[in-house]
Amino acid sequence: MSKLLHTLVVLGFLCPSISGQSTSAISSIPMKKTKVSDVPSQSLVDFTLLGGLILMDGVYQNEKKSYILDTGAPTLILNQKVKSKLKNFGKGISGTIAIEEIEVDKFSFENESIRDIRAFYMDLAHIEKIKKCKIGGLIGFDLIEDKELFIDYPNQKLGFLTQGEKLNLTEYQLVHSLPFTMVGHFPVVVAKINGIKVNLALDTGAEVNVLDKKVLKKIADSNIEIIEKKKLQGTDRKTASGVKLSVDDLKIGTLVEHFSQFTAINMTKLTHEGVKNIEGLLGYTFLKGKIVSINFKTQRLNIYRSKANSSEMAVQK
Repeated sequence: MSKLLHTLVVLGFLCPSISGQSTSAISSIPMKKTKVSDVPSQSLVDFTLLGGLILMDGVYQNEKKSYILDTGAPTLILNQKVKSKLKNFGKGISGTIAIEEIEVDKFSFENESIRDIRAFYMDLAHIEKIKKCKIGGLIGFDLIEDKELFIDYPNQKLGFLTQGEKLNLTEYQLVHSLPFTMVGHFPVVVAKINGIKVNLALDTGAEVNVLDKKVLKKIADSNIEIIEKKKLQGTDRKTASGVKLSVDDLKIGTLVEHFSQFTAINMTKLTHEGVKNIEGLLGYTFLKGKIVSINFKTQRLNIYRSKANSSEMAVQK
């Protein structure tokens, strides 16, 4: 029996700053962004899980489509073939990606409408083929950087809290509050895997946890169990071959998990000088079954426990 299983998706990537210059994180690019409306949501909204990816509705040019919520994407990405001679190239997990920079006059999702968005065209047809679903694009960091992103994975609910809004803690109990730092557009936590310090980026656009193969050299072989081979598909069209493995201990602040699974790949093509300290990704394998909030302003990853099996959560001022 073959140990090479179905292809999983990891969408995190980097974009160029200026055409013809070296690739760098999108955070170095000035971006116009004008809020048209910002209405506090009084309840969480439903989302659909496509494998380990979050699908939510977005509206562009009066057309509603399904978009992937991807904290590993730098900004709004629209699924469209790149034909322009002025195209640039970003970096994915296994190679370069053809992209075209555009300005979107208006994009709406949930209770927000945003104008004058610096965005990119990217062909995601290969992701649609793998997931067997039409995808309008990716909702990335620049659209949610001033929010607290709340995700209830067990009940498939999410919300975007503005500054001043707080979670109704009669419904949810805070269990862990973990600090992170921003590296480019990635929120990065300092973790310990089998006692070895590792910098891991939170990525809702990754279906699995990813570990750079370089890290494995630091961890004793006796603490790693090799499970099987894997293929990962990124925003670039190539796949990255990796090895799925289990580690004894994963510690992030007060959070301790045992027998956590990662897929080890060569992450060299995804990183560069600006994000060279990222040694892995925490994706759906980590987030599955959790109730979390990612507060980009306070730079905290909060993990909650539900006090009841409630399908809605009020937001209180």
